[in-house]
Amino acid sequence: MNMIELIKKSRSVRRFDASVPVTRDTLIGLIDAARFAPTGANKQPLRFLPVSEKAACDKLFPMLHWAMALPEWKGPEPNERPAAYIVILADTEIVPEQRVAMDVGIAAQTIALTAASIDLGCCMLGAFKKEDLTQCLQLPDTLIPELVLAIGKKGENIRLVDARKGNDLRYYRDEMDNHCVPKRTLDELVYDHRFI
Repeated sequence: MNMIELIKKSRSVRRFDASVPVTRDTLIGLIDAARFAPTGANKQPLRFLPVSEKAACDKLFPMLHWAMALPEWKGPEPNERPAAYIVILADTEIVPEQRVAMDVGIAAQTIALTAASIDLGCCMLGAFKKEDLTQCLQLPDTLIPELVLAIGKKGENIRLVDARKGNDLRYYRDEMDNHCVPKRTLDELVYDHRFI
């Protein structure tokens, strides 16, 4: 698989096959990939908390908000929930929290691509109950949860569709229950300005 195919395969999965477990060793492998990703000034200010035990996953699930563009959908059913999570934490003893956004994005994308390369799905969840999550995970004041990555075997069909200029870019479910993700066309994205 070439890189473009891998990028297309790496979609935000919101429905998983909960019958397929994801081991802690698999999560550690995904974290190891993120370890090699670039970080601002090479400060490496992130920490990664793997969660693969079912009881812990069940405890984490109600703290997460799923698919804000689908308000009628309440999130994955029990048989569609992710088998594991990776919580990305900012270590504020290294870098102030407000300066880690770029590092979080790079690490999350690295994990998502690595997951896709081993036929796992990933969903990056930035909407979650931060205080509840911090208490549940018993985090020290210096570790701040920035992003939760849901990991598991993909349990839905995801289609990339070209968006027409000016159209709504919100994802949606079509009549066949495919999860459709509009993407702007390349022509719309390229800013072809002659500055020389």
